[in-house]
Amino acid sequence: MAIVKRLGALLVCTLIFAPMAEARRLAGDFSGAAIQAQTDINGDGDNSTSATAAFEGRSSFGVVTTTGASEFLVWDGMSFCGSTAVTVNYAAASAVMRFDSGDLLYLKLIAGSACYDYVNHSFTFSYDSSVTGGTGSFAGATGVVTTTGKGQNLLFDANDRGVLTAVRGTFKGDVATPPR
Repeated sequence: MAIVKRLGALLVCTLIFAPMAEARRLAGDFSGAAIQAQTDINGDGDNSTSATAAFEGRSSFGVVTTTGASEFLVWDGMSFCGSTAVTVNYAAASAVMRFDSGDLLYLKLIAGSACYDYVNHSFTFSYDSSVTGGTGSFAGATGVVTTTGKGQNLLFDANDRGVLTAVRGTFKGDVATPPR
């Protein structure tokens, strides 16, 4: 019983005096291009519209380049968000942000949607991502980042689906890293 009490006291002291994770505010903007195709990133058997993207921008952590991939649930939960626009939900998405230092920050979709205007071939989007770690100063990082923006399809396939899209937007959130 004495050992259990000592272990309990040690655990309490460790929790009380352990260094807390350092939370930093991440905010910035980005622009770039996305290439769209019909693929099945989330493995549900539906070749939905997906995009692979490359962006550059500025952030509170310095210059950032981002590469990511996403898939939309084209028919699930679709609703109108304007007289010529429909809402589509993200099915899956992940991204890697690379900062000046060379450190990487990993993001994975929590939830989000886009409002696509099928007459003007433009859209707005918003989604939340969880921070799932990274490299260097972001090793073991956690947090949530919200991204919003807009895009314009520039090139279309034979079925009038956007293939090349210009995108710009902003992101903000809190990134916590374990003490070093």
